[in-house]
Amino acid sequence: MNRRIDPTLVITLLLLITGGLLMIYSASAPNQAAGNDLRYVTKQIIAILIGLALCWTTAIIPTRYFRAYSWQAVVMTSILLALCFTGFGVSVNGARRWLDLGFINLQPSAIAKIVAMVAVAANLQRFRAELHKISVILVCLYPAFVFMLLIIPEPDFGTTAIITICSVMMLFIAGAPGKYFGAIFAGGITLGIPIMLFESYRLRRILAYLSPWENESGDAYQIIQGWIAFHSGGFWGQGLGNGLSKRQFLPEPWTDYIGAVLAEEAGYIGFMILIVLYMLLLWRGLHIAMRASDAFSTYLAAALTLMICGEAFLNLGVITGILPPKGLVLPFISYGSTSIICHLWAIGFLLSISAESHDTEKGWIPAEPLQSTVGIEAK
Repeated sequence: MNRRIDPTLVITLLLLITGGLLMIYSASAPNQAAGNDLRYVTKQIIAILIGLALCWTTAIIPTRYFRAYSWQAVVMTSILLALCFTGFGVSVNGARRWLDLGFINLQPSAIAKIVAMVAVAANLQRFRAELHKISVILVCLYPAFVFMLLIIPEPDFGTTAIITICSVMMLFIAGAPGKYFGAIFAGGITLGIPIMLFESYRLRRILAYLSPWENESGDAYQIIQGWIAFHSGGFWGQGLGNGLSKRQFLPEPWTDYIGAVLAEEAGYIGFMILIVLYMLLLWRGLHIAMRASDAFSTYLAAALTLMICGEAFLNLGVITGILPPKGLVLPFISYGSTSIICHLWAIGFLLSISAESHDTEKGWIPAEPLQSTVGIEAK
């Protein structure tokens, strides 16, 4: 199939990936043994190649197939999440979020984020004439509930929150009555706060964020080192490879805090370029959502865009001190095999949706009405 590819989205993606590889090399090389300074870059390149293949495959497949087989994807992903608690699971720092596949540690919760959005979007399209019924809303959100029950015990509060926020946003776009959102918000607060504080390390992170200088050698150490790196960059930065924060000051600087290394070496100007790239991605994602050929594609494109850009701005909010620490990667920049593969997969969906909207405008495929049907009684 000859499909039109969104050039702005592709160029933005390539710039982010290229910048990510440069920063991973710069952040990880000083911490590697002699002759092995390309270890993390090599692994990331392999993951990028896998992700690009998945992205391209997704981009050329019509979205109706993903909608039709969404429940099978939910079942398969649920099995992967359950396997994390068996002998196949890998425990890292007390969290059981990974499956050891030999060449890669697969993180099923990252896959679950995307599958949940596909499944919820498919349900919302199917039942969009009956969203005035609370029972129908619960059915639409059922895949998200299943995944959250399996992800919370890992524990992974961040992914749980992302799935919740994106699912509720799709519900809002679909036109569900406003009276239900108050109940959802109250329920989220009632359940979310105890779950967030159930693990003592989360409470310590919050306290460290509120009073970092009282615990600068403990839980607030990474926060303060990130601030120092950010401040040290100035306007023009120290130059690629010349930062000091990555040299035994920031723990594993090629992961969550790679944005601090970027700010130190590329300065304020480099940091602002990164934000502009994410803003471009946000613009293209929302543009694709608004011009989508059917309701399913609108919901899914908006949710995937919110997921990627939301994770980016949450991560950048942490390193600048606006938000308390949370283990979220910087999309396309941080090291992480499953993360980069799944984010590229999400871009594949956006490209597919964009291509179909273009085909609809040309009259090659019929458009499906997008108007809200909330308030229309089901016959």
